[in-house]
Amino acid sequence: MTNGVPAPFLRAGELMILPILKISDEDKAPSAGLRQTSIDVTEFNEELERIVESMIETLLLYHAGGLSAPQIGRNLNLFVMRTGAGSQNNRTVRVVINPKTLTEAGEDIGTPNEKLEGCLSVPGVLGLVTRCHEVDFVYCDESGKHHRESLSGREARIYQHEGDHLRGVLFVDKAKAFYPIGHRFAETDRMLRAAGRD
Repeated sequence: MTNGVPAPFLRAGELMILPILKISDEDKAPSAGLRQTSIDVTEFNEELERIVESMIETLLLYHAGGLSAPQIGRNLNLFVMRTGAGSQNNRTVRVVINPKTLTEAGEDIGTPNEKLEGCLSVPGVLGLVTRCHEVDFVYCDESGKHHRESLSGREARIYQHEGDHLRGVLFVDKAKAFYPIGHRFAETDRMLRAAGRD
């Protein structure tokens, strides 16, 4: 670790696959960095671009839906997330810097399987988490350009999960129940197959 930031463990050209801060195996207490409130990014420069590019590489390597700066030991209001509601094979990523949520609305209409969340920082467990179905927010991209977006469904869930990281909140704080990795609700799967949605 350098200045409390984990050192990269793999270099691909100038990009780095970054180590993820995790809840400790010994006492299950989260690393202190995962519980801090992040600060806004104020400098949009080459260093930020390298951090963002390395976060994207790390996200894709782990086949994750999102990755926040606190998870890599950076106390910054920054996360990257996959776009679209499709599969984890989607390599299109949205960079979200200094997000400000304008509205969160709508009842979570997802199936129990769609409400299961996992996290690279909390390995080995899934949680059943209720979230708003829609979010409207403003943010900057890595060049400092301002955007406004509205997301729903899975993308809204990823946005809310990663936004929680920026406030030091983990999905385990909101989960109503916990399950092992790989858990699926069989009854829901049968209903989806019957409706042609699987």
